[in-house]
Amino acid sequence: MSFCNCAKKYWICIEVCTSYDNGRKMMKERQIPDQITCTVPQAAVWRNSENFFLGRVLKLFSYRKKILLQLIRNGKKYKAHIEEGVADHYAELAAALQIGDIICGMGMAEVNRYGEAETAIQEAYIIKACQLRPVETGLQTEGMYSLNKRKEYYHTYLATDQICAMRVFIQDQILTTLRQILREKGYVECPTPILQNYFYGGGARPFITHRVDSGNDVYLRLTSEIALKQYIAGSFEKVYEIGHSFRNGNTSAKYLTPFMAAEIYTAYGGEEENILLMQEIFMRMVTDTKKIMEEFQFSEPEYISDTIPVISFSEFFQCMTGMVYHRESPEVMELIQGTADKSLSVKEVYKFFKQKLIPRQSAPIIVTDLPGGMSPLIQWKDEEFLYRSYLIVNGATLMEAAIGKSDVKELEKELNRQAEEEDGRKIKRNYEAFLHANAMGIPETASLFISLDRIFPALCGIEDVGVYHMKM
Repeated sequence: MSFCNCAKKYWICIEVCTSYDNGRKMMKERQIPDQITCTVPQAAVWRNSENFFLGRVLKLFSYRKKILLQLIRNGKKYKAHIEEGVADHYAELAAALQIGDIICGMGMAEVNRYGEAETAIQEAYIIKACQLRPVETGLQTEGMYSLNKRKEYYHTYLATDQICAMRVFIQDQILTTLRQILREKGYVECPTPILQNYFYGGGARPFITHRVDSGNDVYLRLTSEIALKQYIAGSFEKVYEIGHSFRNGNTSAKYLTPFMAAEIYTAYGGEEENILLMQEIFMRMVTDTKKIMEEFQFSEPEYISDTIPVISFSEFFQCMTGMVYHRESPEVMELIQGTADKSLSVKEVYKFFKQKLIPRQSAPIIVTDLPGGMSPLIQWKDEEFLYRSYLIVNGATLMEAAIGKSDVKELEKELNRQAEEEDGRKIKRNYEAFLHANAMGIPETASLFISLDRIFPALCGIEDVGVYHMKM
């Protein structure tokens, strides 16, 4: 009988509590015999031995005078067993061991009758006893807790969900790869303030907090764009920052209020250079994370290919709808707004592109010459299209490349217009320092925005971008 099938119902499931009092009710007093306990300093003596093992118990099952175990350490699961007559203190361990305990000791690597690696434990000690009661419900049922509550208890998902554990390793590799590429190309990582006296971020709403010492309202940053462009004005040519930004909106499985991003700015950079950088970064990330996915026995999605095609928005529109794109075409107007009786705005086309076309695209593709959106800082190619490109994978925008405006008067006009339109929000917009930097002279700058939180689900083929971020 397979161990996995036998012990299926014994997954560790820590019930999510809604208050500290409920958490206390779940705790129980445990008396662990001294002969099967040890401390961290005692365990450290064995650490250098090749036969040392350590892990948290996820599954526990008694079978033919053996205790069959599934353990997890550093997000990776492995099998072990404690056999009567071989392991010391077998009776005490059989009576005291519980799902959730962290155990350590000495054991020999073996191959079981199913051809799987398994550790034959000779000495085992409980180094940290779990005080929670395992329950049959709880985190096994997706969605039974609110998104924020699930995120609070992410330690339980790390212990039980292999994809959550894999995400930790993949995200670490993604950041390492990105920094390596940028360092090779001469970019400098430049910190910018998270708390800002003003904010910029298209139509997004900021989080507002208050300084006690000065009495002023300040904002959690929506983007590092303006601050990084001031580095460009100060003579730096290649700058970037990796960090969290915050947008005060509805949290869902697709959009996150705090999100991790990389913003990269290149003075004198061009559109073609930006697109090549997008392709290189994504393909290196695919290559560097493949080994981690193999270790977790997770296969690469079929849509990941060796090349990333580059097409214009008009070509992409025709591929997805079968229609030749022309904004004044009755068929296009009917498709996008449901009627051909009124004119179609550029913003409506952009909204249709984001909401209807992008979610249908799985394979990696770069779409250039996008219709105008919200940002007043991007150069127009003509009356309808911007110097703006998206890398789309698995129905989500992973990267955005653009060329910024360099005309100071036009930029000031656009920023003032946006500030007037949103004056009813009573949110302070102050671009004085940025406009001063532009007047001082900011060369034409290429920008690349990378949504790092979306890279992981795209590489793993997870449909909903935010599903695993809600747990972490």
